[in-house]
Amino acid sequence: MKGIRIFSNLMKFAILMCILAFTLAVQKFSFCRPHDKAPNPNNFVFGPERVYDDYLDSCISDTLRQTYKLIYDLDGDGRIDCVDYSVAFHVLWYKKYPSVGLCYLTVNQNSPTGMNHMFITICYGGREWHIEPQRHESAYIMEKVWGSKYDSRYDKYPSYHYWYQVCRIE
Repeated sequence: MKGIRIFSNLMKFAILMCILAFTLAVQKFSFCRPHDKAPNPNNFVFGPERVYDDYLDSCISDTLRQTYKLIYDLDGDGRIDCVDYSVAFHVLWYKKYPSVGLCYLTVNQNSPTGMNHMFITICYGGREWHIEPQRHESAYIMEKVWGSKYDSRYDKYPSYHYWYQVCRIE
């Protein structure tokens, strides 16, 4: 009986380890992760390119400049993409501008248009601003950069704790 109980416990442990290994492997595949690269903003002609509030615009532009200076492959997937830019922007925003406005990591997975992208949402002045952190400070509004491919109805706000863990941010 004791041998059967030990074998049963070992099997449970082995199954648990297999589930954990599978979960970690799935997280590394790009089809499960945001991966889109921002298109050339000159391809779209509607919507504002920047926020209309000078102070918020200066904070966003400054954070974008810092992000571009410091960007690297944060999540270790072998490429620098929207996840790296968004997490870097988020970290830098809360280091320098924590009292300006709430900053959220945002994921948009829109099957009809093929969008699978992570970006930033800033809440300021009673409004949400969707920021493309892969763009320079001259044109960073999601609606302007992505045009009709972006539909805010598909926005989700994942826990930044999870993405900080993935990117090994403390």
